[in-house]
Amino acid sequence: MSLRSNRTAMMRRGRRRDGIIPCVAAAVIFAALLATASITRAAASASTDFLTHNSDETIAAMEAHLLSPSVQAEMNRIFQSKVEYDGMVHTYPSMKYSFDSFWKNWKRMMLNGVPTGSPGTGSGPGAEGKFVLFAGDDQERHFNITLDPRRKRDPKRQVRVFGFEYGLANMAAFLSQAMVDGIHDDECNELNEQTFMVGAEITRPISNACGQWGLSYADLACDPDEKEFECKQLPLQKTISASFSSANRKKAMKCGPIGTYREERDEEANQLNRTNVQGCCWWGRGPLHTRGPCATGKLNHYLGAKAFDDGRISLSTPGTYADVNFCVTPEAICLGNDEDMMWSVAMFKWAETVQRYSSRNDKTGETWDFKEELVKFVNGGMNTFEYYSEKTFTDVDNVFIHKLSAVSNQGCHDLPECSPFINVTVPNLGERRTAFTIALSALQIPTMRHELNVEQALGHLIERKGTIEANILAYRTSNGFSKSLRYKFDELINALLRVSRPEWGTDILFPKEWSYFNSPDHPLFYMGDPFMKDGYKYGLANIALFLGNGLELSIDKDEACDELNEHAVSEKLPISNSCGQRGLSYQSLTCELACPVEDDMFITAVTFDREIGSPPPLECGPRFRIPSTGYWDPITLEESEDVTYANENGRIDVEGCCWWGRGFLKTKGPCSFGRLNHYIGKGAVDEGRDALFPGLDFCSNPEAVCGSPYAHQTIWLSGLFEWIDRVQTYNRNGFDFMKTLHEYADVHGFIETDIVRGVGAIVKVGCHNPPCIDAGCQDFPCDGASPFNEGLVVTKTRRTIYLLELPQTFSLTEGGSHSPTPAPSICFGEDCTDVPTLEPFEAVGSPTKIPIFVESTSPSAAPTSEDDARLARYNDMAMYLQSKRKAISSMIFKGVTYSLSGLLFAMKDLATTGLGDDLFFYIGQDDDFDLGLANVAVFFAHAMTRGLATDTCEEINVDHVDGKLPLSNSCGQHGKSYNDEICELSDIGKECLVDPQQTVHAISDSDLPPMHCSPKEVDPLSGFFDMEQNRIISNVPFPSDIKRLDTEGWFPTTIETGEVKYLIGMTDWIERVQSFNWGYWNYKERLKLFVDGGFHDETFMDGLNELVLDSIHDAEERNANLKIVLDVLFNEAPTTSTTAKPTQKPNSWVMSWTYEPTTRYDDAGGNVPRPSPVFFPTTSPDVAQSEGQISSPQPGYDTLLPPIDPSLDPGNPPTGFQEERPDQPFSVTIKVPPDPLSPANAALSPTCNLFILDVSLFLAILLILA
Repeated sequence: MSLRSNRTAMMRRGRRRDGIIPCVAAAVIFAALLATASITRAAASASTDFLTHNSDETIAAMEAHLLSPSVQAEMNRIFQSKVEYDGMVHTYPSMKYSFDSFWKNWKRMMLNGVPTGSPGTGSGPGAEGKFVLFAGDDQERHFNITLDPRRKRDPKRQVRVFGFEYGLANMAAFLSQAMVDGIHDDECNELNEQTFMVGAEITRPISNACGQWGLSYADLACDPDEKEFECKQLPLQKTISASFSSANRKKAMKCGPIGTYREERDEEANQLNRTNVQGCCWWGRGPLHTRGPCATGKLNHYLGAKAFDDGRISLSTPGTYADVNFCVTPEAICLGNDEDMMWSVAMFKWAETVQRYSSRNDKTGETWDFKEELVKFVNGGMNTFEYYSEKTFTDVDNVFIHKLSAVSNQGCHDLPECSPFINVTVPNLGERRTAFTIALSALQIPTMRHELNVEQALGHLIERKGTIEANILAYRTSNGFSKSLRYKFDELINALLRVSRPEWGTDILFPKEWSYFNSPDHPLFYMGDPFMKDGYKYGLANIALFLGNGLELSIDKDEACDELNEHAVSEKLPISNSCGQRGLSYQSLTCELACPVEDDMFITAVTFDREIGSPPPLECGPRFRIPSTGYWDPITLEESEDVTYANENGRIDVEGCCWWGRGFLKTKGPCSFGRLNHYIGKGAVDEGRDALFPGLDFCSNPEAVCGSPYAHQTIWLSGLFEWIDRVQTYNRNGFDFMKTLHEYADVHGFIETDIVRGVGAIVKVGCHNPPCIDAGCQDFPCDGASPFNEGLVVTKTRRTIYLLELPQTFSLTEGGSHSPTPAPSICFGEDCTDVPTLEPFEAVGSPTKIPIFVESTSPSAAPTSEDDARLARYNDMAMYLQSKRKAISSMIFKGVTYSLSGLLFAMKDLATTGLGDDLFFYIGQDDDFDLGLANVAVFFAHAMTRGLATDTCEEINVDHVDGKLPLSNSCGQHGKSYNDEICELSDIGKECLVDPQQTVHAISDSDLPPMHCSPKEVDPLSGFFDMEQNRIISNVPFPSDIKRLDTEGWFPTTIETGEVKYLIGMTDWIERVQSFNWGYWNYKERLKLFVDGGFHDETFMDGLNELVLDSIHDAEERNANLKIVLDVLFNEAPTTSTTAKPTQKPNSWVMSWTYEPTTRYDDAGGNVPRPSPVFFPTTSPDVAQSEGQISSPQPGYDTLLPPIDPSLDPGNPPTGFQEERPDQPFSVTIKVPPDPLSPANAALSPTCNLFILDVSLFLAILLILA
C-alpha cells in the first residue's frame, strides 16, 4: 500500500496526567505492588509481527473466551438495531446480522484468509500470500500503566495482557464501525443521510448517492501501482438500494442516467454540487460500507468473478463468490440478503485496507500505522479510564478510535484533507466512539478489568475505613458505640479478596500464598460489572446489603459469634432453644449435602452474651448426659434445671441440637453447614478440590466457625459463602436477586425498602415473600417462617448505604451505562488547541455542620404569635398570586376544573393551620419570599403534568400496551401498582384498607374509558380499549404494564369540589415532597440551592423526578412546565404601575375590588354566561396608584388607566377612554394598610386602623353599585 502525502494532521491529543490508584488492600498487597520493580514495558515502536501468528491455540483461546456465558450474555448489545419513533430510540435484535454468522466468517478469515496470488503480499509474517484478520499469539505480556489519573502521584500498576486480547481489540475496532454503518440501521446499503438547508426546508438530495460527507465515490480511485484492480466507470448503470427497510425508505440510494428519476428535477445539490445520479452506483454496501470503484474492484479481484477467471479461487472456495462480477453488479452484495456475503465483504475490506494502513504526513512528519497503534492501544490498557464518570476530569485518549474511524470510513487518517478531497468529515463520529466502548465491554476486554473492578470497590471501602469502624463495625454499649473487637475491618477486606479473585487475577492484588474460593457450582462474590461505567457500584451495593444484614444479626451483639438464647416461651428462655427458636427446628433443615445429625455430639457455644443477667450459652448433648432441660428466668436471673421446660416446638432435651446459628449471618442447620463443608472445608479436599479451610470439618464440628484458630476468618467467610450460596443465586417467584440488585442501584438510587426487606427475608428464612415453607417449621406456618423484625434490616442497611456514601458518589442512571460520556467531536482546523477545555472544578470545603436550609419557628417582629406570622405570609403570597391572575389563568389553569381561588382557599388552610406535627404547605420565610414562591412554582409544574394537563380531577387511562389501553390500568400505570403504595411502618395506622368488593366508576369528560374498579366475580377480565375501533373489548384477558387482568381493589378519587382537590394534592405535596429527606437529598435544601443559583441547577428537577416523585416517564414534560411557571411567577409583566418584586414585603397595598355581572358580551356581541356577581381582590402589593384610580375593564384586571382628571368635561372624555357597557366587569382601587399592627402603621391606633379598613371597603362597594 503506497504512502499518502500532502495531508494536514489536525488531530489533538489529550494531556497526560499523573494520579494515584486507590489503596485497596492491607500492607501485604502494597508490598507486593512495590515488589514489581522489573517489569516489561510497552515501547511505542513495539514489534507487530506477532499479530498474524494466528496459531490454532490462540484462536482456540479466543473462541473459549467469546463463547463463555458471560460474554455471550453481552452479545445482544452489539447485534441490535435501533429504531426511533415517538421521540424515543428503541432497540431490537438485528434481523440481518448475527453473532453466529459473524464468528464463523471471522474465524475463517483468521485461519485461512483470502489468497492474494502473490507470495510477496499479504497481512504480514506467517500470513504471506493471503489477507488474514489479526488473532495475536499465545504469549502473556506484562506492562505498567497508570490506573487512575484522577489521583495525583499515582504509581504505575502492573497489568497482564494475553496474546489473544490483541485479536479481540482488533475485533472490537471492526465492530465499532460495523455497528454504526450497518447493524444499528439493520441495513446492508448506505443510507441517504446528509441533509442541507434550502431556504427554510431541510432537504436530502438524491445526488447524495454520488457522495456524502465531502467524498465523491466515483473518484475513489486506486493508487497508480494498484490501478489494475479498479472497476471501469459504467455511466449507464441503474440500480436502487435493495435492502432498505420501510423506516428508511426515504433514504434509499438511486443511480442511473440523467433524467431517470423525478427527484432530479428539483436540482438539489449534494456537498460537491452534483444534481444528477449518472455514474453514481458506488455508494457503500455491507457492514463496513465498501464503496468506490477501487474498493469494489479489489473485492471483485480477490473474491469475485475476476479471481475465478484468474484461477485464484474455485466455485467451492469458502467466502468467495466466483459467479458474481461486483464491478458490473455492486448491488449483489446486498441483493440476495446473504449474511455470509455481507460479512465476507466487510472483513476483506478490513484485512486489505484497514489492517495494512500506514501513512506519513509530509507536513508534520507523523506516520500513523494501524498495527503499531493497535498494539500501543492494547498495551496502554485499552482506555481503562473511559468508564470513569464525567466528573473525574480525565483525558481519555480517543485518538486511536477517531483516526481508525477516518481510515475505515473515508480512507485516510489525517482529516479534513483526504487527497484529492477537502473538508472531509467522519459521519457519526461520537456514535463510533461509543460503539467502540460498547464492543470492548461486550467482548470483556481488557481482562484486567475484572481485577481492577475488585480494586475499585475495595478502594472505596478503605478510603472510608475510619467511618466504617466507628459506625458500622461497632456495637452498642451503655456508653454509646464501641469499635468491634470481633468483626474487624482488615479481616473483612481480606475475606472479600478471598471470595472475589477472578480467573485472571494477579499476585499484585491477590497474594499468591493465600487460598481462594473457587467453586464449580457458584459464582464469586459479586463485586460489580467490570465493563460498565462505575460498575463497581453494584459490588458496593452487594456489600452494603451483606453488611446491613450482618449488623442486625451479629455486630450489634459483638461478643457473640454464636446465636444467643433470645426467644422466650411464657416469659422464660428454654435451654432447649439450642434446637430452634421461634418455632423452627434447626436439625430439620436438611438437603442433599447436609451434614449427618449425630446424637452423641456434645458442644457448648464458645461465645455468648456476657452482660450480667444474660442466659447461658447454647449447648447440645446426648440424652444420657443431659436427660432434660429447664429454662433461664430473666427476672430471677437463675437457671432452673430441676424443672423440665419445652421450647416452642416441644423439645425438652438438646440431643442432636448442635446446629444453631454461627458466624456473621448466623449460618444454621445441617444443610447450610454441610454445604459450607463441601465447598470451603474438608469436604472439598475429600473430593480432590482446593478449599479455603482444608483442615476444618464443619460437619463434625460446626463450632469451628466460632471456636477454631481461624475464627477471625471463618466468621466472615462463612457468612460470605452463605451470601453467595443462598442470596446471590436466588431467583424465585419473580425475585431475581442479581437483576434486583442492579435496579436497586440504577432505578431506586439505593433507597428502595421493599428490596432490602426481601433480601433480609431470604437471609433469615429462605424466601423473599414470607412466610417461607422451607424455613424449618415443624408445623407450617410458624413464627420463624417470617423475619421477626423486617424494619430493623431496612434501618441498618439504609445507615450502611449512607455511611458508604453510595447515593452521594453515584448518579442515578436507569439501567446503568456501558458507554462513556460522549467526547467532543473531533477537531479539525485552526481552532484546535493542544489543551482540552475542561469543566470548571468545584471547590469542596469541610462538611456542612448544619443544614443549608433552616426553617425558623420564631415569630417575626411585628406579629404577636407564630400563627399571625403564618397568616401574614399567606396574605403576602395570596396577593402576589392575585396580581398574576391573568398570566396564571392563561398559562397554568387552562381549563375550567381548577382555579386560582380554589388554590388560595386550600393554601390558607394548609399554610396557616397545617396538618399537625408541624407540617405546613411551605410559602417562605419572613426574609425569603422567593423560596416559598419557588415551592409553589414546583407544585404548579407537577400539577400541570398531572390534573391541570387534562383538566380533570381523576386520573386518565393513558398507559398504552402494544397500542391498546388496558382497562386494568386502574390498578396502576407506568409500572406502578397503586395497591402497593403502602405507608411506612410509622404511618401504618393511617393506611386505607383495600376493599376488593368496591365498585366505583370515575367521573371523566375524557373520550378515553374512565377508570373503574370492581370485584373479580363481577369483572373477571377487564379487557382493553381499542382506539382504532373506538370501542371497549372486555371478553379477552389483556394485562396492563403491571400484569393485572382485573380491576379489583383500585382506589378512586371522585371529589368535585375545587378546594378539596387542592387539599388532596397539597397534602400529598407536604408529606411526600416537602418532607423528603434521605441521605444526600433534602428537598428544602435543594430548593434553596436551586433558587440561590438562579433556577439553573438542572439536577434539582432530576432529583425531584427520580428520587422524590418516582416519576421519570413524564420528567421532560414536568421540566418544561417548570420553565413556564417560573416565567409566569418571577418575571414582571410590563405595566404602567410599579409592582414590588417578590422579595419585597409590602408595608401597604392598593386593594382593587372587581364586580363581574352575571352575563357579559363577547367581541361578537353574543352572551357569555358568567358566575353569580362576585367581589374579589385583584391587585398586587405596593402598586403605586392614586385613590380614585379605575382599572381597565379587561379580563386580567391588571392594567391601569391614567388617573381621571376632574377638570375634564365628562361629556368629552380623553382619547382612548370609552364609556363602558354596564354588563362588563369594572374595578375600583383604594389604598389601604395591609395590617393594622404593621410597623408602617404603628403610629395609628388599632381601632383607627380597623375603622379606616371598614370605611374603605364600604366606599368601594358603594362606588361599584353606583
